[in-house]
Amino acid sequence: MTKRAIELSSDNPKGFFLVIESGRIDHAHHANNAYNALNETIELSAAVRATLDLTSFEETLMIVTSDHGHVMTMSGYPR
Repeated sequence: MTKRAIELSSDNPKGFFLVIESGRIDHAHHANNAYNALNETIELSAAVRATLDLTSFEETLMIVTSDHGHVMTMSGYPR
């Protein structure tokens, strides 16, 4: 989706602003699901890589951040 969004937006001579979110990482953390949290992190990394591959450093500002920190707590009887 990141790649396609950049391809569709790149024709604009005025440039474009694109926000890409990976909110499922947070959902997985709330569910104490390390597997899904890691997979979502890998997908976010792929989105960053696609952005780097399809844009130029001279014309692009990319900010990668989180909206908050989160920890997973394995307590009780985790599956």
